[in-house]
Amino acid sequence: MIADYDISKICSRCSVSLNSKNWSLSSQRRKRGRCNQCMRDYANERYKKRRVQVSQREKKVRILVRSTVLDYYGGQCVLCGETNQELLSLDHIDGNGRKHRKEVLGGTDSGSAFFKWVLKNKPNNIRLLCYNCNCQNNMNKVEMTVQYEEGCQFCGEERMHHRHTCQKCKTQIKRNHYIDLKMEVFAHYGCQCANCGIDKIEFLTIDHINNNGAEHRKQIGTQIYPWLKKNKYPADFQVLCYNCNYLKRNQKLASTWDATRLPCAAQISLTTP
Repeated sequence: MIADYDISKICSRCSVSLNSKNWSLSSQRRKRGRCNQCMRDYANERYKKRRVQVSQREKKVRILVRSTVLDYYGGQCVLCGETNQELLSLDHIDGNGRKHRKEVLGGTDSGSAFFKWVLKNKPNNIRLLCYNCNCQNNMNKVEMTVQYEEGCQFCGEERMHHRHTCQKCKTQIKRNHYIDLKMEVFAHYGCQCANCGIDKIEFLTIDHINNNGAEHRKQIGTQIYPWLKKNKYPADFQVLCYNCNYLKRNQKLASTWDATRLPCAAQISLTTP
């Protein structure tokens, strides 16, 4: 029921009659003679005028939260010693990062929101890794030799896939082929980071020079290496390490960004197993 204030019960902006459905309790208490729709319109107009300031303020908060969390956990990669905060990330020691983030964030997987959660809760299953050490891929092939006549021809276990191969061995064979394909692609584009020069194969990935990776993946899917080979290795791709790839994305550097080279600690001392 509307409070009996000494103000007009007509919206001051649109002249609609105010009632319990279109006049919020907070506006009634504060004696605001505007309906809910006009209050929303006013808030949107005010935000548009102050969008830049609001965005800058939110960015400062994100940077401060991230910096505080990184300092709390040591401020450097525990494997290679990288100290550049732009290259550091949170790693779950028990390896269930995505599942844990969705659990604590209510189904989302937001990096900035997770940093805020970590700042508040300070869990002990988190460590700092640079992007190279966090994202590195196992590029070691497992030799597959035919040894058995019964069961899986490679391991002797009961066959669960195809005629002579179990599912586990079939997956490993695909993995070996994929490693060969990645090595072939890296060999074409140069087996080292185009920015910092690191050549440890586990740290390398393919980068879209024109910064159109997200749009391109929507068209072809996530299997970039087969696509590159099928399309005769287009020129608008390059090899970057994960550190430089994330640095390029975060700084939104142009295709001539190699003039601003920032060396990685991993380039100087590779202590990662």
